[in-house]
Amino acid sequence: ALRKHAQAIGVEQVNRLYVSELLAGNGEVSGAVGFHQYSGDFYVFRSRSTVLATGSTYYKGIHPGQRDCTADGFGMAYRIGATLCGGEQNDQPANAMPARVDVGPGMNKWMGEGAVFRNAKGERFMERYSPKLKERSGLPQIIAFFCIEARMGRAPILMDATHLGPENMERLYQMLPLPQREFESIGVVKDGKFQKLVEFCPTGPTTRPGVVVDRNYASRTARLFAAGEACSPSAVVTGLAAAATSGARAGASAARCAHDSNGIVGDNGLVGELRERAFGPLARAGGLEPDHVLLELQEAVIPYDVLLLREGSRMERALKRVETIRDQDLPMLGAYDLHYLRLCHEMRNLVLTAELQLKAAIQRTETRNILREDYPFTDNVNWLKWIMVRKEGDRQKWWTEDIPIERYPLAPKREVELAYLWRVPRDLGIVSIQDGRVQWGSEK
Repeated sequence: ALRKHAQAIGVEQVNRLYVSELLAGNGEVSGAVGFHQYSGDFYVFRSRSTVLATGSTYYKGIHPGQRDCTADGFGMAYRIGATLCGGEQNDQPANAMPARVDVGPGMNKWMGEGAVFRNAKGERFMERYSPKLKERSGLPQIIAFFCIEARMGRAPILMDATHLGPENMERLYQMLPLPQREFESIGVVKDGKFQKLVEFCPTGPTTRPGVVVDRNYASRTARLFAAGEACSPSAVVTGLAAAATSGARAGASAARCAHDSNGIVGDNGLVGELRERAFGPLARAGGLEPDHVLLELQEAVIPYDVLLLREGSRMERALKRVETIRDQDLPMLGAYDLHYLRLCHEMRNLVLTAELQLKAAIQRTETRNILREDYPFTDNVNWLKWIMVRKEGDRQKWWTEDIPIERYPLAPKREVELAYLWRVPRDLGIVSIQDGRVQWGSEK
């Protein structure tokens, strides 16, 4: 419907195009460049205002759609010196989906009809961690408790829906027809009933070192706007509702900016440089394949005990691996054709995003909505802050900015307390807190 409306009012659309860089100079954005993925034609878009609506990433995890979430907006914005924020925290640290079945989101529907999570011992563990909400808890809680069960050796996590009746199944077929038919094709569902348990796991960790924007979704770089998950978590939460509302406001703001603009800024020869950068990997057709680099990156950041169950030394080791990939592998990326060329650029943005996420996560010395073993307390004295980063020349500038809680109708107290995500396992005897760190049951 949106596409048809745009066509009806005369909006020119260009499809199958990979936008590789923003055009910027003198502190403002004047458009973007990219290449067509079929013809290889190089496109230059000159504009009086530009909106990023590029999404976040799960580091190309195994789940449907996640290979398309490649953090390109973060990379483009970072390289022109835009201020980014929030790489270490997101409103949901990951999603939870079937581990070995090619189906996407839908957990809330299965749980809503009465499915439960069981660990490798067959225990319904969520009723221990969250007696009231159980499997209907929020994603930060579910992901945290999945990780704790895994750390205690009680993985895999399995969804049990074998007890669901005909009415439940009828509703599931109405709400999730494709996943239900997928389950039928592999024998999980037969004769209208779940016959087997389904292994679940966290997705790859999501991150959003997005563009810092104001209430009109204008960035701190002139003429650049952002919407949806291209924004930092300080401005936009995950989901279609936030994407739609932020997109509407960003679009209106960008239109006003274009109307009031004096014209399009020249590029001072920048287009030629960006064209050379865009097609550079084609000159190294015998170089490393992008998937080789992707696997290295995934091995560094996707294990659950790196970014979902955090600890400083583990994150430092992961960061060193990412920096090695950045310095040794990215310069060797080669492209056989335009498909591989796009993958090379995606890898450049994913490696940068992983670097920013790990550096920010190491700095945040507390547990908030993501577990951190060496800092189990929520610190509202020192860490009601956003972690910011901006490229200045060849270096990264990092700093923090206070969250303006004095303007909040409901403001958190300025206190330090054991994080809720650690209080529950402590009260269950799974962990203890000694010398400011988490000690697991076997380590007491």
